[in-house]
Amino acid sequence: MQALWWYWQHPRTKQSLFALWTLAIWVGSLGPAAPQVVDQGDKIQHFIGYATLAILAYRLWPYTLRVWLFAATMGVLVEITQSFTPNRSFDPHDMLANALGAALGLLFIRCYSRWRQS
Repeated sequence: MQALWWYWQHPRTKQSLFALWTLAIWVGSLGPAAPQVVDQGDKIQHFIGYATLAILAYRLWPYTLRVWLFAATMGVLVEITQSFTPNRSFDPHDMLANALGAALGLLFIRCYSRWRQS
């Protein structure tokens, strides 16, 4: 278990997970849209995706506002890029889900960090 914790804390692991997740968001957002099983399921995907992005970014750069601005800006850029992509569209509600997801992810990681320190 100790070896797994060390690997999770290793800088290369943090960088790799962040880079892979960022790439996955871009590829998933610009590729063909997946069929929706749940009503408003794409908002849930945006929310969870950007919460995870914020958590991974915070592990690299523990600056809450900067990480949130990064994630929110990336969410806006993805939506703008989707407006130029066939079979995709610009949706301001997705941008809101991205920003709220990033905020909740940061809240989670901050609370978890404080809990681990106590």
